Amino acid sequence: MKILNVGCGDDILSCADNTDVKPGTGVIVVDAGNLMSLYPKDSVDVIIMKSPRHFPFEGSDAKEVLKPGGLLVIIGNYSNPFFKSVWPCKDKNSLKVNLEVLLTYTENGFQYVSHDQPPNHPALQTSKTSNGSEIEPSTLKQLVLRKV
Repeated sequence: MKILNVGCGDDILSCADNTDVKPGTGVIVVDAGNLMSLYPKDSVDVIIMKSPRHFPFEGSDAKEVLKPGGLLVIIGNYSNPFFKSVWPCKDKNSLKVNLEVLLTYTENGFQYVSHDQPPNHPALQTSKTSNGSEIEPSTLKQLVLRKV
């Protein structure tokens, strides 16, 4: 199973290829818009993005390298503007799904799977902001989409 941890910073996952635009120990340096330079089309099973800063559906190779049926797992909190824009609810405390956001997923070739707290696993319960500050684990949420 091929797993990519896209935009990892220094948050390395041992089970994944860790990619970021900045060099680091255990990091493959590549921009999210250029993933196909390293990974063939439809070759990745799971893409994990923790606290992404700039990762719109457009302008990224994530959809191209993800296999049909592959999962895109986005972990973040509501203070992150990108995460807020893809979170399927109207506000951070609601679990009621916003149909307009679901339509955005569909228009971009993804199917909604789930949204909730990240699994109780140390690697998924930690995240940092772009300036390196730790994010309070209780504020993290997880969105899972499937490539159609």
